[in-house]
Amino acid sequence: MIQQEEWRPIPSCPGYKASSLGRIWSPHLGVMTPRMSGTYWALSIRGRTAGPRSANVHSLVAEAFYGPRPDGLEVRHLNGVATDNRPENLKYDTHAENMRDRVRHGTHHNAIKTNCPSGHPYDEANTHRRRGGQRVCRACNRARVRAFKQRQALRSAGIEVAA
Repeated sequence: MIQQEEWRPIPSCPGYKASSLGRIWSPHLGVMTPRMSGTYWALSIRGRTAGPRSANVHSLVAEAFYGPRPDGLEVRHLNGVATDNRPENLKYDTHAENMRDRVRHGTHHNAIKTNCPSGHPYDEANTHRRRGGQRVCRACNRARVRAFKQRQALRSAGIEVAA
């Protein structure tokens, strides 16, 4: 079934509209062609008095379909695809929830790492997860604890040890 494209006005950009397919329409250019800015699609929007400003497409679509972004919230991509700007894929939420999404989707810079900084694999046997979801290398943790106990033993014997 082909979805009928619905256009809604963008409150902060008079004359501009956002579509249910994640496209932006300009009164000057018609349907606009976005450019990649980092991992997001972006456009130059003309204001009434000021010159052009850059705006992310997902923020414009969310504003058109869900209203202005509340203070302290961000736009989340629910399916983890930063270029999917359809309204059903967007939601206002906290930065913390947005970061948890990125970890769940495997798009967070630390979530895609396969080895710890020392080169040990992040696999089932060698990985411990802390309460917040942070991964800890078991091999590195064992070495850290062993070194701590050795320093402690030397200090208790009266031997000066550098930290």
